[in-house]
Amino acid sequence: MQMLDAKSIVALATCNKQLFADANNAFAFKFVAVLRIREDETKYENSLLRFHMNRMTTDFEIFLRKKSHITYLSLWLLRHDDMTQITNTLQSNQTLVRLDITSVIFYDAGVDSLAHMLSENKTLQTFLVRSTSLSDDQIKSLCAALQKNTTLTSLQMSNVGMSTRGATHVANMLLTNKKLTQLNLDCNYMGDEGLFQIANALHENATVQSLVINDNKITDAGVRHLAHALTLNKSVQILALCDNNITGISLLSLAQACATINTTLKWIDLKWSNFQMTDIMSFVKISKSFKTNVQFIVHRRKRFTKIDSMLRNMNECKHIVQG
Repeated sequence: MQMLDAKSIVALATCNKQLFADANNAFAFKFVAVLRIREDETKYENSLLRFHMNRMTTDFEIFLRKKSHITYLSLWLLRHDDMTQITNTLQSNQTLVRLDITSVIFYDAGVDSLAHMLSENKTLQTFLVRSTSLSDDQIKSLCAALQKNTTLTSLQMSNVGMSTRGATHVANMLLTNKKLTQLNLDCNYMGDEGLFQIANALHENATVQSLVINDNKITDAGVRHLAHALTLNKSVQILALCDNNITGISLLSLAQACATINTTLKWIDLKWSNFQMTDIMSFVKISKSFKTNVQFIVHRRKRFTKIDSMLRNMNECKHIVQG
């Protein structure tokens, strides 16, 4: 197989999605690992590394021992046995700050190993797992580990198949975790019941500042419950609810929360929702009572193109941003 120079490796890492989509591409390896190190050592040959699938685990273990300064590790398309061995290797690592895992096949042993690493690690600040199927029990194991973690500030679990039960495990974690500030649960299936659990946890949690729950089969009933929770919560500043099954009822419920008690929300993203012009008009009236300069991001459906011109002619709409 042809070897790549350092710049080609950088290009490969940048366009990996296209390469993986082409099964006939000579450079489409089964899995790729990208390692980024501290800013004072950002030479091409040190900042990025990829492993051949037959020597993945061995090379990774050797590299990690030699490069004890690794702070950012991103893994794609790993098999369950490789992931288990890699997380076992990471158990003793004391420099990793960010770990990204994408499109990995996880068995319970791999999740247990990862959970143990998360519970013991004292340096990790950002953990992302995406496009990876996780069972409710596996999510439970990871959340139980994060209840013990004292350094992680950013968690993303997007497109992992999270159900209502999985969201309940996340909510339980939020009741005890006092460090997490950013939570992203994009593209899952928590629904209203799952959002109820997250909202209830926000009654007690005082650290989460950013909550992203786009595309989660949520309806107005779930958002109403969340809006009530946000009248009690004093930490959430950014909220994203794009591409859910919500209408103007949700827009007005959140607006009412901002108009009555909540003074911390700064940015609410509601793109791709079903808002009518009458909803916007009602929102404008409520916005006059807002306690802060919170911004609502909305995206009109094509049949409501008149909303744009209407907003341009209304000085009261400073709280609405067209997405």
